[in-house]
Formats: sequence, structure tokens, C-alpha cells
Amino acid sequence: MLSLKAYLSNPKVQKTLSRRPGDQGFSLIELVVVVAVLAILAAIAVPAYMGMNEKAADSAALTNLKNAYKECAYQVANGANNGGASNPTFDEPQNDSYYSYTQSATAKGQCDDPSTGNVITAEKDKGTNSGKKMTINVLKGTKGGDMPGWN
Repeated sequence: MLSLKAYLSNPKVQKTLSRRPGDQGFSLIELVVVVAVLAILAAIAVPAYMGMNEKAADSAALTNLKNAYKECAYQVANGANNGGASNPTFDEPQNDSYYSYTQSATAKGQCDDPSTGNVITAEKDKGTNSGKKMTINVLKGTKGGDMPGWN
């Protein structure tokens, strides 16, 4: 008898015994409301996420162009000649899913003649502002193009 009293006084057993018949789960209405709330949250989050990818690609393109300029400026300032080559070189930006890069110099990856420089162009291939361009002269640092926020 003592063990039965101890068993019945257990909080888990009390909770189970206090249920009414039919109180075994969620109703259909409750489940539908939860699914609807989750669908609304997903509808808000997915477009915001897609915009973040595009903003990250824009920032990467800006950084690629600025880094090419900084690399050339550093090498020219320090008199680097790349093992006897006439022009210092830099790492060329690589095409990605949003941007394609082109250079005006005949020798790709070279800083080129100090009087004219080498212009690198990043053209946006998809997304907002598709077809817009950003340019930078890797020796002079002058910016150009029609991408909003670049000039």
C-alpha cells in the first residue's frame, strides 16, 4: 500500500491521471495555425536571403577592383619588377555567378604603362543593376562606370 501511495504521488503520474479523455494532442486548428505562421515567416525570409546574396556579390566585386589597384600601387611604389619583367603584376579577379571581369591591357594581370594604366571592368551579369559596370585604373586608382554607389 505504501508503494502505491508513493507511485500515485509522483508528479508524472499525477499529470497523466489528471488528463481528461480526448486530451491527447493538438487539434487540427492548432496545427493549421502553426503551419500558416511558419509559411508567412518563410515568405518573408526567402526574399531577404536572396537580396543578401546579391549584396555580398556586389561587395566582393568592389573589393576585387580595389585590391587590384592596391596591389599594383604597392608594387610600383616598392619598385617591384617581378623577376625582371617590365611591369609589376597583380592577381586578376575571377568571374563569378554575378560578375564578369575584363581588362584593357594586352598583357593580362600586368599593371601596364604608368602613363595609361590598365583598366579593369566588372560587369554585372544578373540581378538588380544587371548590365551596369564598375571600372578602376589599377595604376591611378581612378574609378568609373555606371554602378550606383561606386563613383
